[in-house]
Amino acid sequence: MKLNELIELYDQRTTKKFDEQDFRSELEKLIGKEGEESDFFLKAEYLAFDFVEIDNAASSSWGTYFGPKLVWKLDDGSILECPSINSINDGILNYWELRARTSINPILIARYSGLIWDFKKKITGKTPHFQYCELIIIASVDIANGDFHKHDYFTINKLKRAFELSKRLNDFKLINLVKDTILSYEVSHRNDEKPGLWGYSYDLLIDQKNKFLSNDEEDKIIIDLESKITRLLADETNNNQVNPWAIEAAAKRLAKYYRRKERIIDVKRVLGVVGNAFERIMNEAMPLQIAGWLEHLYNLFNDYGLKEEAMDILKRIRGQGPIAAESLRVETTKMEIPQDQLDVVISFINTGDLNTSINKIANFFIPSLQMVDEKIENLSQLHPLFFLIGHKLQDEKGRIIASVGPLEKDLDGHRALQISRDLKYSAIFLRKILEGLINDKGLNRDSIIDFISTTPIIEESRYEIISRGLDAYFQGDYLVFIHLLIPQIEEGIRNLVEKSGGQVLRPSPDKEGFNLKTLHNLLDSEILKEVLGQDCSDYLKILFTDQRGWNLRNSVCHGLASIETFNCNVADRILQTLLILGLIALKE
Repeated sequence: MKLNELIELYDQRTTKKFDEQDFRSELEKLIGKEGEESDFFLKAEYLAFDFVEIDNAASSSWGTYFGPKLVWKLDDGSILECPSINSINDGILNYWELRARTSINPILIARYSGLIWDFKKKITGKTPHFQYCELIIIASVDIANGDFHKHDYFTINKLKRAFELSKRLNDFKLINLVKDTILSYEVSHRNDEKPGLWGYSYDLLIDQKNKFLSNDEEDKIIIDLESKITRLLADETNNNQVNPWAIEAAAKRLAKYYRRKERIIDVKRVLGVVGNAFERIMNEAMPLQIAGWLEHLYNLFNDYGLKEEAMDILKRIRGQGPIAAESLRVETTKMEIPQDQLDVVISFINTGDLNTSINKIANFFIPSLQMVDEKIENLSQLHPLFFLIGHKLQDEKGRIIASVGPLEKDLDGHRALQISRDLKYSAIFLRKILEGLINDKGLNRDSIIDFISTTPIIEESRYEIISRGLDAYFQGDYLVFIHLLIPQIEEGIRNLVEKSGGQVLRPSPDKEGFNLKTLHNLLDSEILKEVLGQDCSDYLKILFTDQRGWNLRNSVCHGLASIETFNCNVADRILQTLLILGLIALKE
């Protein structure tokens, strides 16, 4: 098949139910088969359909509706895009203009005219004629009214763009044309079970507060959403299992509308339906699923100001947490550490006198953020799914206490998870080293007190408390050691911030006095990052105050830690933190 034959096949009013990628695939088959005289035309056609619709100009690296289908970073840091905007030139733009004016099929018209409207000024500096914008709008309406496109989703996107462009032209005839098409298309192509294929009439015409609807049209949209909830509740096609997410999609739009109209009773009613829909599927759900759905309902009710309903859900979450925790299956793995690795680390730290070894312990076990980031990068290549999804973290009673998003959006969260895992691994090394120093070099309470006595941030009045804690540590009473030392570490960090010129007070809520800043606020201060370094300040946050990490300060001081928390590995980390503080000296 020749290029002109392919174009003639697709560029007909009778050719329907295809999309742009179908046409691109046929063009791809022709590459390398056409004569040299057709190379330019084939290149121009293929390039026109190689770009993808970004659907949000702000998300495009070019600030355009169309963008590259692939973007990746090379080893030298440069960005490679395919296709590149640099592939477009005056000749190709002229060809697209001709195709936009002479094509018959609206799918092709919308594509060519859309590319001209997007790229002409960027490539040539000349503003495209507004007729190409009109062509996009009219072609999009034709696609919807004539059922040209293979997928409803793409038709909806084209109508959304057509509506925005018609408003930009301020052409009320086109605005009303697109509006009427949006209203009719949603009614004729609705699929109650697929929320992504409906609701856009509300989103575009009511939620964005456009003034193009009559009262009757607005009422019809709201009635349709109410009717949708009724149909979804009555659906018996799936063993009487309702689709609460579809019901929620309709109910949230209604709740937003009723809240704007100050119809609070209706807000409670439609969101109550969502709660009942989730209740219907909880009977056969796993405890962990139920806990997640309850959290979701709590956030939903709270976001819409239904405080009483949110508090009722919160009570259920507290009760559901232990049930969810008990339902989890414990998985154990064995890990062997080569003795030669252990010997290398022990030998490095044992070299020198006792004070030198203590100094090495304080520094050696601070994780390097650069190395952590490299490990995350490597793991994301080996296990991409883990880093593409979000994660919920639970406490010992099954309560969700923190969440970590996909790696692309939450690098800090994945750092916290990775460092927390690495601390458990390096704890084996730290324990062996401390045991060796105790047995071979006489590490004890007095040597540690002597080591920290040179730092100005631990006051002498605190030595008695620290000494009693150290006695408990060397006797294996980690419960006492941990409880005594964590507050002293917090006080030491507070002194460090204050002596470095930072502020440790904040106004009390009643404005009648001042409260001390919490340890988390202190660890997050720029002064502390400057003194300790980013690696150390982040490490201490993960160790003491980050719910995505060990969170020792908060879990111990708020009575959340179980007896299993007070073990030798946790105690060793707190001892190491004390040694880190002992390294701080006054700058002359």
